[in-house]
Amino acid sequence: MGKYVTLESKRNVNIFDLPMLTELLIAEIRGLWEVHNDYMGGPFVSHVFYSPDGKYMYMISELKNEIWVYSYDNSTGFPQFEMIQRISSLGKKHSNVNAAMRIRFSRGYNYVLCSNVGDNSAGVFEIDHETGLLTKVCVLPISGSFPKDVGMLPGEKYL
Repeated sequence: MGKYVTLESKRNVNIFDLPMLTELLIAEIRGLWEVHNDYMGGPFVSHVFYSPDGKYMYMISELKNEIWVYSYDNSTGFPQFEMIQRISSLGKKHSNVNAAMRIRFSRGYNYVLCSNVGDNSAGVFEIDHETGLLTKVCVLPISGSFPKDVGMLPGEKYL
């Protein structure tokens, strides 16, 4: 018995392309959600982004401290998602109380970036454009506390 979420009935997922934000698609899923087999009541997904080519969806789970990668196919008119990767947002050494907070793409869509509250770190993951899979490059401590966001400077060399 796995953990999963269902809607009370099949519903369409509305995908919105925002022209002023060229690399951003927004998903809207409405309905009564029910979580099965999860004592915490859900994974607490805080942010979801689609790849610019629309083939992959990237989510960050606050409580699981993971980035989830899904393949996305809408060729049948009903969106189909398949999980293809779960990767920890934390480094090898980390504190015991953490929450993965933010996920975003680098400007060139070569990296996925994340911030981790509690651990006070920022992670960099390289994107394989053929498969959508991520490879952890590094997770670095920050000098402040509770990082709510993360970004890269133009040129993708500095966080």
